[in-house]
This record gives sequence, C-alpha cells and structure tokens, in this order.
Amino acid sequence: NTATREWTIIISDGSGPTIIPNIISNGTPVSPESPARAGEGILLSLTESFDDLDAIDDVSWEVRVDGQTIVETALWSEIEKLTLPLYEPGVYLIHILAWDSTGNMEQISFGLAVSPSLGVSPSVLYHHVIGDLVEGDSVNIIVTMENTGADIGSGVLCSGDVCSEEVVVSAAQPSGPGVFSAELVLSLTVTGPIDLRFEWYSDSAGSDGVIEIDNDYFVVSQWQMPTQVLLGVLSVLMLFAWLVHRTWGAESQRP
Repeated sequence: NTATREWTIIISDGSGPTIIPNIISNGTPVSPESPARAGEGILLSLTESFDDLDAIDDVSWEVRVDGQTIVETALWSEIEKLTLPLYEPGVYLIHILAWDSTGNMEQISFGLAVSPSLGVSPSVLYHHVIGDLVEGDSVNIIVTMENTGADIGSGVLCSGDVCSEEVVVSAAQPSGPGVFSAELVLSLTVTGPIDLRFEWYSDSAGSDGVIEIDNDYFVVSQWQMPTQVLLGVLSVLMLFAWLVHRTWGAESQRP
C-alpha cells in the first residue's frame, strides 16, 4: 500500500505593497511634453498599485509633500486618486508609504516639477536712471522686469514716441520667474516728468499688452541746479569756512 502523505503549505508574506504612482495634470498624464502646471488640478493616481497577498482595500497609505503629511492611515477609497495641494511653480518631493495587513511596509520618493502656467505675465521689479535729468542731456533708463508665465515674448521700453531696441521677455521656469531688462537711451528735449511704458507681445501665447511704469523722474532746465549739486556746493563752502576759522581764527572772518 502506498502511504498517504500530508503536506502543510505555509505562505509567508515578507514584502510590502507594490506602489505604482502616476501623476495627472489637467486630465493628462504628466510627461516631458505635457508637464504639470501651476493652477491646474494635479492628481496622484495609485490605481495600478497592488499587494501580493492582501486585497488592496486592506492596505494602509500615507502621502507626504516636502515632508508635510497630506494623508495618513488612509484607506484605498481615500488614496486611489488624491488631489495634491500644489498651487505654485516649484520642484516638490513626493513621498508615499504603504503597509499591508501584516505590517510590511514599502515606500517610494520622487521629485515632481510643477511648471508655471501658460501665457505671458510681465511686471516691473525696479528701475533706475544713469545720468542727470537736465534738459539738453541724454540719460539711460534701465527697467528690470519679471515674467511669471511659461511663454516667451518680446517687448520695447518707450517714452513718448522713442523706444528701445527689442528685448526678449524671458519665460518663467519651475525655479522662478523669468527676469529680463530693457534699456532706453533718451535725449531730454523738454522739461517736466518722464512717461515710461513697456509694450510687449507673444506669438506663442497669442497675447500682447502695455505696462505703464510709475516713476518720479523729472527733467529740469539747465539753470535749475539739481538738489544734489546745490548740497555739494554748500558742503564745500561750509568746509572752507571751517578751515579758515581753524587756521586764522575768528578775526579772519571780520570785514
């Protein structure tokens, strides 16, 4: 007779869940050709994730963004498709952890670049003048600007009917806005305030605009001594009087 043998099969679960994340922005999977953009709904999809032994509903989840916990001890219904709170351009560190019913843990981390929103959105950072604002002279006016949009453009700095050479409106990146400058060489033919504006357009964005640049630049006549020059002259006269007094005494200042 053949002896009957009994076998005991023990299945040991020594590994955590398999985490397969996908990032979807504005309804489209993120790729180099279709990046995540600020202002769009950015979704973390874990639909393809699984565990070898446990049902996916028995897996516990945690998601962190830049070290901040977004959800913890989350059920599958809460985590399968999770909207990430990413509203500004930048590079974010996404950290996902998962535990099965026996306590095995798996985790993954990855960086997610969020690009600026499409379009051109320039604004003025600061400006300054090289030269004296005196009628008959010429000055260089330099305006530094930034663009928070992802598209590039072109523009000119103008005063009246005089404009600068065309400059490139730099595109913003995940690391920050695009910064650029425009320089206008202006002959001062009349006295009074200087009007400044920046005219721009973008073929890729299909838009254009004009930025009026607030300033307190004022052109004076040749005979109107600038305040800084007057103060300089007074300072020299006061220094000369002090030296005379120190050298010859008070008697030297009498008629």
